Amino acid sequence: NFFIKAQTYSEKDFFSGSHNKRNFLQAVLNALQVRLQEGDYDSLVLASDIKRSLDEKRMVVWFADEPAQNMMKQNFWSGQLSPPQCTTIETCVADYLMVVDANLGVNKANFFVQRAIHLTTQIENQHITNTLSLTYKNDSPETTFPGGDYRNYLQVYVPAEVQVAQVSIDGATSSYSQSVDGPFRVVGIWFTVPVGQQRNVTIRYNFTKTLEEDPTYQLIVQKQIGSINN
Repeated sequence: NFFIKAQTYSEKDFFSGSHNKRNFLQAVLNALQVRLQEGDYDSLVLASDIKRSLDEKRMVVWFADEPAQNMMKQNFWSGQLSPPQCTTIETCVADYLMVVDANLGVNKANFFVQRAIHLTTQIENQHITNTLSLTYKNDSPETTFPGGDYRNYLQVYVPAEVQVAQVSIDGATSSYSQSVDGPFRVVGIWFTVPVGQQRNVTIRYNFTKTLEEDPTYQLIVQKQIGSINN
């Protein structure tokens, strides 16, 4: 219930310039530091929990010290994007997917949103066609803070060498933006999921390159930092 507690303390008697949230989080940090100094915990359990948080991208680490930061990168704990590259034979085809959501509704509705990701890959006649389906369900109990409508700017990272064929929301063709950022093509879509409703976003895209004979297909799926394990 940490999220609900933090919101309660930050919103209680709120006024412009209030430091309630900062004071509450600082108090939590101080309490954690005291527990660590007193040694009143199981160090093996703590180490296991920290590693799981790093592996699941609930926490990432940055060091100014270059050797230490390189160790974080080698373990994929620094939050860097993993380029779509093959780790097997030369005839391998590298596919990539990362779904990034940004709640711009000035609320905390994303806490109440469930998201499901479904990717269908069809390989036929030396061509690859992908269909990505994203389902969002807003279980906010009401329209008041911290819940409310989920106004989302969705960004989908795929390999740069794909061509977007169609984007739709609930079966209706939708407008979208796209750009190339290094080895990635980024598809951006705005949409809203009202309280108690569901939206389905579908993106169909094709690889522009023709496959070589007997290729190996490799898919890298990277999760958004801090998101739940969809």
